[in-house]
Amino acid sequence: MDMPPVPSGAIIMRGFMSVPCDVYFTMEAKISRFLDCSLKLYDVPKEKRAAITAAVLQMDLHTMALGIIQKTVQQAEKGFEALTEK
Repeated sequence: MDMPPVPSGAIIMRGFMSVPCDVYFTMEAKISRFLDCSLKLYDVPKEKRAAITAAVLQMDLHTMALGIIQKTVQQAEKGFEALTEK
């Protein structure tokens, strides 16, 4: 049985997601390398890749992530409560 082709971007994402961050490979370093690899795949010029990476790293990603997690937990709790009320 042949497997369907996997897009190159998905392979890059999988590679970065499988390596945890630590003191040597920080989240900022991971994001920077991920963006560089992904954008290079689509032949984005180096200067443009650097500008995009700098803009992303200027965002308050920690606060954004906390908000997403809190919203997801709230939605999950509402869904669970709806299931147990029946």
